[in-house]
Amino acid sequence: MKASISRRDVYKKTAAEEGWRARSAYKIMQIDEELNVFSGVNKVVDLCAAPGSWSQVAAKVIPESEKRMIVAIDLREIEPIPGVYQLRGDITSESTAMRVIELFGGEKADLVMADGAPDTIGRIEYDEYVQHSIVRASLAIASMMLKEGGTFISKVFRTRCLPSLYSNIGCFFSEIIMAKPRASRLSSVESFIVCKGFRVPDLYTPTLNTGLLPTGPIPDVPFRSCGDKHGFDSERTYPLDGDEEK
Repeated sequence: MKASISRRDVYKKTAAEEGWRARSAYKIMQIDEELNVFSGVNKVVDLCAAPGSWSQVAAKVIPESEKRMIVAIDLREIEPIPGVYQLRGDITSESTAMRVIELFGGEKADLVMADGAPDTIGRIEYDEYVQHSIVRASLAIASMMLKEGGTFISKVFRTRCLPSLYSNIGCFFSEIIMAKPRASRLSSVESFIVCKGFRVPDLYTPTLNTGLLPTGPIPDVPFRSCGDKHGFDSERTYPLDGDEEK
């Protein structure tokens, strides 16, 4: 049933027609429309980037200039994307962070994006643990690559352990917003956390050891719905050739 719905997904169909590599392109576009995450941005890191739809959007939205550089990182090889530098690397490796800073000419990123997620197995406790581990790993490497005042965006699962994740993220950012794009299915626990105003906490040295991430008071995180309310419904499907008419 899940595979059947996916095949009939209106966003997936539209993405293919418009040349996006995945329906997730619409999620970051809707987040940007609501929260202006690409405004004033030149240097971008896209973590767990495959197949590259978020990098595609960044390359389209951010004006070309000598300052612009978009780096897509994944362990898997990605088909080339015009205007995007692809780095095959592990987000749990310090050499990956150092290579990005080298590519940026010693400067740091304005924006780090992370759309990584595990292959879920339907056991919410396990899926939640693995996905939040990915978020913490993304946060850890972002703390090495982000400039002061920079922005971090990550997929998260809105589950009961989310406050624990907030207690880590709140130590690094002055503003945190939970965003739910219209392209993200309402039936999914998936949402996206948009974190602005990066700063390194006092007495903290950036490290990839997620066990050393600082914790603090759980911040107040407002929720924002993103995307045209009259646009495509994320749960909408369309008939395939051969389907019986009803």
